[in-house]
Amino acid sequence: MIRGNEARLKVLQRKCVRALRLYTDLAETSCEMLCRFERGQIPPRERMKLMRLSRQESLAMNAYLQAKLNLMSALSDTVPPDDREVCRVVSAMT
Repeated sequence: MIRGNEARLKVLQRKCVRALRLYTDLAETSCEMLCRFERGQIPPRERMKLMRLSRQESLAMNAYLQAKLNLMSALSDTVPPDDREVCRVVSAMT
């Protein structure tokens, strides 16, 4: 790893972790809410809450994916040129 990029990579890593935590927290809350209701028995007020939560969850997921992409991009910039093809193949498999 290139020393000058270590601080930048740490910032990107923290952003990625925070975004993932927010997304998983919202997804967990959403699942917990859905488990409280019988099939077809979601009151209108709760349905609105679920819709808002679903939008927040989608935004959080997009933020996580963007943060992960930014981190992966920064990491690939620190790989020596000879190893870049190997990294592309490995990342395409995951």
